Amino acid sequence: EFAPLRNLLEKDYLIYPSLTLPITLALILLSYPDPIESQDDMFRYLLLKTPENLPIVKPLDTETNFDKMRRTVLIEEEIQTALEKKRFTLDYQPIYQKGSATPNALEAFLRLRDPILGWISPNELLPITEKNQTIREIGKVALEIACQFYVENHLEEKGIESIFLKVSMTQLREESMAGDFLNICKRSSMPPERIVLELTPDRNDFNDMQIKGMFAALRSYGFRLVFDNFGDGSTNLIQVLHSSILGVKIDQKILSSSMKDENRRHLLKYIFQALKSNGKIVYQSGVETQEEKDFALTYGVDYLQGYYYVHPLPEDRLLTFLDERGVKA
Repeated sequence: EFAPLRNLLEKDYLIYPSLTLPITLALILLSYPDPIESQDDMFRYLLLKTPENLPIVKPLDTETNFDKMRRTVLIEEEIQTALEKKRFTLDYQPIYQKGSATPNALEAFLRLRDPILGWISPNELLPITEKNQTIREIGKVALEIACQFYVENHLEEKGIESIFLKVSMTQLREESMAGDFLNICKRSSMPPERIVLELTPDRNDFNDMQIKGMFAALRSYGFRLVFDNFGDGSTNLIQVLHSSILGVKIDQKILSSSMKDENRRHLLKYIFQALKSNGKIVYQSGVETQEEKDFALTYGVDYLQGYYYVHPLPEDRLLTFLDERGVKA
């Protein structure tokens, strides 16, 4: 029954003087899993299942974007595998109280290294986990790793009073989040008061009743809250002053720009005075030079961290670092 169609197509067609185009009929049977519901799903399936040495029809886009899309899909697969096989790890960066010779807190940074993809940077990892909602499960895994590390290595005896852990607003919108975090701490024998959650709300989040309720629930369980990247425009000073958070982390860009601009220095001084007079603790992240450290201390920063002191370290190197003590802040 395909004979008429075959006879029509299986011949040469003149498309330009002295140029002919042969057309060959081919029947292709395509099978695919039931969950595929769109062209995007099909393309992602082909990206994952097609061997590297076989061709694949690429979208009408640049080679760079195609490679980026392929890497994104592969990272998504690795995230699921890492959750199942517990391949996520944490590095820790010491935090120094003003005038202290040794760190008294740590900030935890999520890490993932794939045997094939290599190092997957947070700039790649976090947007993907936010989009596919795996950030919620990953956040619990990160807290569990941090709690076990703290308790099993007796970090309190080494002078570490708390661990800072970044939490996304996506996590805060999960109704069970506060209870889940509390249960993780209980299983690890970790006092929730030792955990400081770094949040990055925007202006609208302050009016979100679900978010406000989660803030209250976390505080009632003993978790302490700070706002991260303060000064990047996502929150304003009045909202921070009226909140019941512990303090704020000043964005590194604010520090560096204030050192170069007198008007920004005056603004930074006013912000610090307002925060301090309202009982907020001021943390300065991203300190990279002696000049930045001195500048931050001049304006009344309570805690500092950054490459000037030490880069984030994996667990074994951090323990060695703590045993050898640190740099005086």
